[in-house]
Amino acid sequence: MRRIRVFLKSAAFFSVGVALFVVIFRLEKDRPMMMLQRAGATMLTNQRGETFSLSLSGEEAGDAELRHAAKIKTLTRVNLAGSHVTAEGIASLKSLQSLEELDISETPYADGALAVVAQFPALRTLHVRRCDWLDDADLSGLAGAKSLEQLVVLDSPITDRGLSELGNLRRLTHLWLSSCEQITDDGIAHLDGLSRLEQISLDGCSRVTVDSLWRLAEHPAIEGISINDVPVDRVGISRFTTAFPAIQISLTELDATDLEPISRLGATVLLNHNFECDSIRIDGRAPGRVRDADLPDGARATSDGFREFVVPPRVPETGVDLSDVALIAEIADVAPGVRRLELRDVSLDVQDLEDLALLERLEFLALDAIDAPLEELNISAQSPRLRAISLSNVKVPEPCLRMLSENAGITHLELHDVALSPPEFSLITKAPNLERVSIRAASHPQECLSVLGQASSLQALQIIGRLPDEGLPWLADLDHLIVLRLHAGNLSLQACRDAASALQLEAISLNHLTIENEGFRELAGLPALNSVYLHNCRYDGRDLQLLRNARPDVLVFSNTRREGERVSPSPMMPVSGRSFDSTSRLFYDVEWRGGN
Repeated sequence: MRRIRVFLKSAAFFSVGVALFVVIFRLEKDRPMMMLQRAGATMLTNQRGETFSLSLSGEEAGDAELRHAAKIKTLTRVNLAGSHVTAEGIASLKSLQSLEELDISETPYADGALAVVAQFPALRTLHVRRCDWLDDADLSGLAGAKSLEQLVVLDSPITDRGLSELGNLRRLTHLWLSSCEQITDDGIAHLDGLSRLEQISLDGCSRVTVDSLWRLAEHPAIEGISINDVPVDRVGISRFTTAFPAIQISLTELDATDLEPISRLGATVLLNHNFECDSIRIDGRAPGRVRDADLPDGARATSDGFREFVVPPRVPETGVDLSDVALIAEIADVAPGVRRLELRDVSLDVQDLEDLALLERLEFLALDAIDAPLEELNISAQSPRLRAISLSNVKVPEPCLRMLSENAGITHLELHDVALSPPEFSLITKAPNLERVSIRAASHPQECLSVLGQASSLQALQIIGRLPDEGLPWLADLDHLIVLRLHAGNLSLQACRDAASALQLEAISLNHLTIENEGFRELAGLPALNSVYLHNCRYDGRDLQLLRNARPDVLVFSNTRREGERVSPSPMMPVSGRSFDSTSRLFYDVEWRGGN
């Protein structure tokens, strides 16, 4: 009996010791995370619970924090921008065998770090922006970075000599050399050996000329060249784009005097890579508010991507008087090939509508708060290539609705703040090839929304405004719906159940919504669902976790972190592959207004 008591006592001590060991082990394992969180670090975790991203910035962040970060072996992305780390501290990250992306921008004390970074075995992307210590000697330290694919250098005193070292980075596909003002055409010649180079930015490299474009065009994989704020002549650029139409060019300082007549009308004009007019936007009431109007005279590149340029209007302090202007005829005279036309708060007469026939390439027409006899609008005769029309704050007469319903070319339709009765709304749904519809729910009662169930060809639907309390039962009738975007209001549990009845639904985008508990559980039952986007939504993180657990194959993107979420959300971003291909085509080919 005594032996049994001794044995039980020993077993108890052993159990306590094991438990204590486990606690100490877990504390030691979590210690790096705790120390980094105290330093203000931001971390992202994948669905397996592994921390893959670390952002550590600010003057308080230094080498001590990096030594803790080096213990998190699952890190693939580290952002140290603006921190006070040194090359010695960065060297501690060499133990991270999976580190693929590193940002050491604006680090005042990291001189000599590039030679250290070059030893990281998996590093693919490196950001070195606004580092005063970066010079040709430091850049030469990257020569050993054999896995590097993307390099971002901004506002650096490097010269042509430094570029000669970059010529050895044979796997480089993307190179940004923005505001490196000492680089010349001779330096660009050192990059001839980069056979995999796809994109290069020479923005602000004022000593580079058009000759470098011709040299870069010889790279077998080159797709895009950005030369914003680089003095180039229009003739030289035109010759280049004619010779290499597949290479995308982004630039500023374009002479666009031939479009001054449109600029005087208060228009914002977008041009394609051949300097042909792609888009015109005219706001007769407040032209000073149009996008890019604050830019100086002359052409400026937009943020919409390559192949687009903007001629900003010479904006008066008040609105433009267009009452005596044959507006459409003026546009057709200067830019007959325009594909996108947006008019706000202007007056059109019958002749203007007939003049639309002069715009033979017009594909998108947006009319916002205009005064026009829309019963005379005849798209089939006036704009046979028109595929998208946006009507906002206008009275749409029945003849116009009937014309839209019979037009086989219309595939996209936006109706914002347009008052329609259910019979009128029913006409819209009869358009034979209607694929995308965007409506503002506040303008249409439930009986109008329910008519959308008759739009048998509908593939993408956006509803802006508070949803009806009774839900969206008619979604079940949309057999081809693959994209649903709801913006502003309350997403009830019933609405989630209704959404789950659209069995072909692949992507859902929820914006500025309050999502009731267990709403995500309903969405988990969608067999084709592969993407969920949450933008400024209110929801219970534990509810979202139910969706993640039930459907680990569904990609969830959010810009908001919620209590109860085990997995930190990713930033909002476009996704490659099947997951967002449909949404990209359906929502971004034509800009959807009011739902961003």
